[in-house]
Amino acid sequence: MFWLLILIFIILSLMFLNLINQKDFITPTFLGLLSFLLASILILLNYNTWKVEINPNFVFIVILAVLSLIFGSYLIRLTRPKLAFITEKYHKKNSKITNINSKLINKYPTTIIFILSIILFILFAVLLIKEVGGLGGAGFSSFLRKIYESKFATEGGHFVFHQVEKILIAIAYINYFHLLNLIFFYKKKKDKNKKLLLTIIPILLTFVCIILSTDRNIILRYFIYALALWILFFQRSPRRTLRKSNRIILFSTAIIVIIMVLAFYALGKMKQYTSNLERMIGIYGGSGLYNFNLYVTDFDGINTYGLATFKSFLNVFTSFGLLDSKILIEEPGFITYAGNNGYVYSSNIYSSLQPFYQDFGLIGIFMFIAFIGFFLEYFYQKTYKHKYGFMWMFYSAFVYPTVFLSIADQFYARLHLGIVYELFWLVVFYYFTYGRWQIKYKKAMKRKKAMLKTEVIA
Repeated sequence: MFWLLILIFIILSLMFLNLINQKDFITPTFLGLLSFLLASILILLNYNTWKVEINPNFVFIVILAVLSLIFGSYLIRLTRPKLAFITEKYHKKNSKITNINSKLINKYPTTIIFILSIILFILFAVLLIKEVGGLGGAGFSSFLRKIYESKFATEGGHFVFHQVEKILIAIAYINYFHLLNLIFFYKKKKDKNKKLLLTIIPILLTFVCIILSTDRNIILRYFIYALALWILFFQRSPRRTLRKSNRIILFSTAIIVIIMVLAFYALGKMKQYTSNLERMIGIYGGSGLYNFNLYVTDFDGINTYGLATFKSFLNVFTSFGLLDSKILIEEPGFITYAGNNGYVYSSNIYSSLQPFYQDFGLIGIFMFIAFIGFFLEYFYQKTYKHKYGFMWMFYSAFVYPTVFLSIADQFYARLHLGIVYELFWLVVFYYFTYGRWQIKYKKAMKRKKAMLKTEVIA
């Protein structure tokens, strides 16, 4: 227990320093530290139940990982040194600048998106029922279990079905962005309620489709996106100090996380999972990091040089016959044992650190984690420069790997065609709803400034 308490203390200290420095709850550094902190606390809470034995080398590796994340993030922040020391002042200045106006919001094709989402929802349901059949007298949970076991709704399933699903998800993302614009910036009260309703319904239809697809990770990613984007809007909106915003954000986030956990648990029950709430939280949130501790203890020292970290990427090439499938390595598999009190521990997640450590040892931990910090901090800093636009959506939509760091790799492991489709549809829908109008608006403003300059010179 001593080593675990040391680890928790170090992570808490780093989080405190980060908050003093950046004063933001959605920076890659803070979210990554929070991920490791919560996982460590869950291991501590299950210390006796899981018969926990902490390897000191594991503690050292986790500390190296969090320091690598900070190092990668700070490399980007060095290019903008003011942000490292006067974040609050920058926030105050930033919150007075708004690029969204009622004209842009009015141009959003609410009705077209609404109709499209209904058509896609029907197509989604038809394809699913055609493949796995209807309820057939069974209950709804049995129907979901049937879908889950059919593999039809997995990443390797039906191509058209998954494109429909990814388009619906993209609509849910862009509609949520539009929803926040309506809430924060739309001043016309006459038709606001109608616009809000037509914007929310496609999001709800997407949630129904996600529930039917039985993929709880999509729900989690959407929750993270929704929360991160709301924080960006709320924290940087005018007429509010950063300190006051952060107090409200902290309280609201706690409530939202509780709702998210309950929703995640309910979706598991709908698929006929037998775990209770306490076991579900412990196994999903804490077992990944603890399994890595066990993995480090039994590691044979044989490195795989990229085959573990880039397995999904390599799998794309093997599926097209460009690489021999024999180069793909197996996953570590389940760790299962029963405690003296009858508690059965069973988990097959090993945190994001496992493939990095398997590939290159400590160098892999430093290299791969630092790049995640570098990559995501780069786009986080872009949220200052490109306000209320696509960069806010992009960062919020793809910041989830930091939240999953202690659970499983969601950064390198998602380097496959699925992520390409997700990004493609997100870009397409943003361009045809907000993007092209913002481009025209910026060009018009530049022409106006140029004309004013010419008049002054004349």
